Formats: sequence, structure tokens, C-alpha cells
Amino acid sequence: MGVQVPPGAPLVNRQRHPVKVPARLLLLALGFLLSACSPWRVEQFEETIQHGTQDEIIQAFGYPQRLRRLDNGDRVWEYDFVGKGARCAQYVVVFDQEGNVRSWKRLDCR
Repeated sequence: MGVQVPPGAPLVNRQRHPVKVPARLLLLALGFLLSACSPWRVEQFEETIQHGTQDEIIQAFGYPQRLRRLDNGDRVWEYDFVGKGARCAQYVVVFDQEGNVRSWKRLDCR
């Protein structure tokens, strides 16, 4: 059964209105997306993983696109960076059980 409307009650037309997003928010999002593709971001990532920890890498670059745990307890994180001309670099970072970088390598994306 539907909702009972008393006789003579005004009907309300509930139309959906598009969500208005402030221009500043759109510019901020666009800037973030463009910065994710810049060469300096790849250089910054390589500098961070030289001596960084999991927490520092998450704070600077967010969570990885892929992650898994090895049998010995180490964690493997994979990040992809896409640059100009659709060039792509994939980073595979291995962390020990304390969250420190054990090793890393750069690959061409598949």
C-alpha cells in the first residue's frame, strides 16, 4: 500500500536537482590527478622508498593499487604511475615485518 494523502492536501513535486560542485573542489581534484602523472612524483617516490617506512609511503602516496603478503611475513606493495605519453612505471616494494623497505624495483607496466 502507498502513502494515504488526505483530500485537498497539496501535492509536492520532488524533482532531483544536479549536485553543484564548487569550482575550487574541481580544480583541486584536477590538480591532484595531474600531479599523479608528473615525472617529479616518480622521482619523489624513488627518494621516499630509499629510506621510508610503510606509514611514510602511505602518507605521501596513498595505499598501493595491489598488495599481498609473502609466506615469510613480508608485504609486497605495487604502485603504478602513468606519465605523459601514457608511459607507465610500476614499482614493486617489499616491506619487512616491521614496516621498513627491504627492497624495491621499477618495472614497465604490463
